[in-house]
Amino acid sequence: MCLLTQQNSVAGTLFIRWFTQEHRLPVRSFVFIGIFLAFAPLARAGELSVTIAGAIPNGTDIYVALCSGGLDPAFCLRGSRKTAAAATEQFDFDHLPAGRYAVLAFQDLNRSGTLERSGLGIPLEPFAFSNDAGAHKKPTFEAASFAIGDIKVEIPLKLHSLVRSVAPQ
Repeated sequence: MCLLTQQNSVAGTLFIRWFTQEHRLPVRSFVFIGIFLAFAPLARAGELSVTIAGAIPNGTDIYVALCSGGLDPAFCLRGSRKTAAAATEQFDFDHLPAGRYAVLAFQDLNRSGTLERSGLGIPLEPFAFSNDAGAHKKPTFEAASFAIGDIKVEIPLKLHSLVRSVAPQ
């Protein structure tokens, strides 16, 4: 981060001239350092690895959504989809700004592209939330959320089936 402002740019220029002459560093070294510091925050973006266990390896899709601020679709701006080729599948998200996130996932057994629910709102297909929120009661963002900073976060999820009514087509 540059500590110089317009008000002291003359003093800053004099300091840079003195520093480069005194320490024999060319001005282009400062340009390189400035470019490096400008892109340093991008290198520290958060990463998330989500491992989904309990999938039915039948060729249907597993959907994973990454939500920030709530569990409604309006808050879930990043997502991914993979075909369930094994009982365990991994999903990776990168370049995430620091903050609180929640992950939700479901296996689309009837290939409709949405999580099927009963008239009471009970999921009819295997589903999961981060922190196992929603396994025994309606999930909330607060219960499912976790922090992402500048290190890689790994979240394991286990798909739950509450009812057995939707068969793959």
